[in-house]
Amino acid sequence: MTGVSAMPDAIKPTNSRQAAPSFSAKTSFGQLIAYPAAADIPADQWARFFHAHWKDHRFQQLAEETLYDGIGHACLVVQDAHGETLAIQPVFVIRQDLALGTPALLTRAIRWVRSLWPNFLQPRMLMVGSLAGEGQLAIDRSRSDLAIAALQEGVEVFAHHCGAGLITFKEFPAATRDTLQGLLERGYARVPSYPSVWMPVAFASFEKHLEHLTASTRKDLRRKFRESAAGGSAQMEVIVQLSPELVDELYALYLQVFERSELHFERLTRSYFVRLAEVLPDRVRWFLWRLDGRVVAFKLCFLYEGILYDDYIGLDYAVALDLHLYFVSFRDLYSWAAAHGIREYFSTPLSYFPKLHLGFHLVPLDLYVRHTSALLNFVYTRLAKVMGPTTGDETLSPFSNFNEL
Repeated sequence: MTGVSAMPDAIKPTNSRQAAPSFSAKTSFGQLIAYPAAADIPADQWARFFHAHWKDHRFQQLAEETLYDGIGHACLVVQDAHGETLAIQPVFVIRQDLALGTPALLTRAIRWVRSLWPNFLQPRMLMVGSLAGEGQLAIDRSRSDLAIAALQEGVEVFAHHCGAGLITFKEFPAATRDTLQGLLERGYARVPSYPSVWMPVAFASFEKHLEHLTASTRKDLRRKFRESAAGGSAQMEVIVQLSPELVDELYALYLQVFERSELHFERLTRSYFVRLAEVLPDRVRWFLWRLDGRVVAFKLCFLYEGILYDDYIGLDYAVALDLHLYFVSFRDLYSWAAAHGIREYFSTPLSYFPKLHLGFHLVPLDLYVRHTSALLNFVYTRLAKVMGPTTGDETLSPFSNFNEL
């Protein structure tokens, strides 16, 4: 790997739009080019590499413009020796808390060490993938082995340029394991991330789905629905575009859920809510539940090729628990999906206990991690497997496909 050109010392947060790359380097495969913004890469290349995903190339630019404020990010383009693009990959740099999800006893020990060494187990890390959601393999599928090998090298070159000691390929679906096998051969460790969940929409109504759940679950859900109806039945509506008033109302409900969560992932912004329908009107659907005209719950979903992706939820906790709005929203959303020809229903990580009883299955997501130092990597990859995010999470093991993690 030779020939690094003169560029900034590290990627920086930017909202600029410029055609010139912020960094480039020759590699053994060809060339790595890093652009500061998604808009700097020709749209036809984005469309070519991201078109077959529910969060396509349009989403990548939206996320960059609305979610990455204050976070260093770039878009890597990996080319072969003839200048043909092999891969496009968004990346970002953060300080990652490696202690998240570790057992309580180990967490207490880490807190003690941090009282003396504040950045202990919080290294500077280059994350390969999207800040919002799972990673995507945007590669030339006709030359996948070459593309992955070139991407690996390019990512490591860029990590060195950014001063990131750690590299993580973030939350790539298990379906990409064969393609990403080369990462393991290059010294990466594969670690289970928090899985998403999935179910087929196999029945014509929620009542039919309910019949295939356990007797205790059916009894519990029917009790919840009676209590909810007695407290005032929340009515569902489906919209694409939010009015300014609705944006404020829904964003406040989202923050209620976000702030109650023990584990925090990306924090959405108000501008993300505003611009979603502008950028992805064919895929975005907002499901709202109103009580006496007031929105008390919402779900932000994406539709793509007969699949429903249930991505974010907002709840008014003044009434949400008494009215069992989490379960009411699932019932109504399943009913809507069944009535509109939806074949599959995906939902996000966490809240595994209710999802297990509602009939979901796990969808494994993998982290591929390594340290840029070969010596430290020997220790780091072994620690990562012990301290992975799902370590000690007892809500996962009851799922029938838990072993797939």
